[in-house]
Amino acid sequence: DLQQLSSIYPMEFAFSILLCTLRFPGTYSMDLMDTILVEIKRSKSYIMDYCIEKFNAGRTLEKIDDNIIGEALTLLFSFFDDYVATSESGNLDSIKYIRRHYPDSILYSDAHSFNALHGVCGALNKPIMKYLIMWHLERKPDGRGGLYEMNDSGITALDTLLDTQQDITTTLTWLRTHGLLTSLDVERWLLVHRAGHSSSINTIRFLLDLFPSGTSQEDDDGNLPIHLHISLRYRGPNTFSDRDFNILRLLIVHSINYGGIDSIGGLLYQEPEEEKSCTLTMLLEEVGEENIERVWQAVRDCLDEAGEYSNAPIVHAAILNKNHVPKKLFKEILVRFGATRRNEHDELPLTYSVRIGMGWEEGVADILEANRDAMNEVDSETNLPFFLFAASAKADLNTIYHLALKNLNIFTSQQ
Repeated sequence: DLQQLSSIYPMEFAFSILLCTLRFPGTYSMDLMDTILVEIKRSKSYIMDYCIEKFNAGRTLEKIDDNIIGEALTLLFSFFDDYVATSESGNLDSIKYIRRHYPDSILYSDAHSFNALHGVCGALNKPIMKYLIMWHLERKPDGRGGLYEMNDSGITALDTLLDTQQDITTTLTWLRTHGLLTSLDVERWLLVHRAGHSSSINTIRFLLDLFPSGTSQEDDDGNLPIHLHISLRYRGPNTFSDRDFNILRLLIVHSINYGGIDSIGGLLYQEPEEEKSCTLTMLLEEVGEENIERVWQAVRDCLDEAGEYSNAPIVHAAILNKNHVPKKLFKEILVRFGATRRNEHDELPLTYSVRIGMGWEEGVADILEANRDAMNEVDSETNLPFFLFAASAKADLNTIYHLALKNLNIFTSQQ
């Protein structure tokens, strides 16, 4: 019956039956597979024309059996013709049969540079995924199992695995054990960035364990992982789920612990597309009005987890990053965290702001308003009163002028 039908519909039928036997568990039959391959050999020119027209946008392909089988492997977990692949899809026995007869078909990629690994990693059929990876390694030992081959959208098979948003740490551990996922891979392929907007929190933790400085790494557009978590993770407008907040806290705390103290874990880092804006501004706009206080509570939680104020001096960091912390946000930080605590160099915010040359209108006036007693400070190194220290430091001239007036007011009020 198969031979009769395939003679009537030589382009579609044998290929469709092949796809069915590869896709659906429990359909394996050696006799059926033998017959399918006979028909593919007999009608390969017609079948290849069909594949070129339907799946490859007319791309010229050599009309050989390996390309037909390879095309079927790339389509195994694809979504088309009302077929929806799941982690239960796929027939490993049929795939093993194909491997014995067409060992090089695993190296095939279609007109969009999509290979068999892209599909199986997206569907997350772990047994078949591992089998295809090992098969690819056998045929191309230096090919890293096909995991890092990009399609024409720049997406690798490993990217599609990360995009599942499931806890895939056991799979990642297997890849690491086989030398297919290293710290260098995480760095080179910006995997923390990818995971930050598309993966589970456990996956992000796994990748950060491999490459701890990943939270501070910029992509080509200047984005940190936290930027992509805020802007690219799929969510409704003005919504930020508990999961989103948990990942946010992870990225901030981890970054603080691994060198991101000056930007408070990236919160006060420059927003890539806005010179006068920072990550925290971007976050407050994304979450919606009803989640504003949750954001500030998350920030406070991260600071508390860092320990002493000097471990994450948010007011000092806002001063340091004054060029892209908007004035309104700077004032909000002062209101919420005050100006009375010292950084690791035992400096109050007022002393620090003057020393780095912050302008009076940029924020020194607001800092002084938040802690007037700071004018009574004596510099620990020079033993100079605060005003004389300010005049001797590389302070903004306008700042020195206003501080002089304040100092005069203090002096005359004491007379």
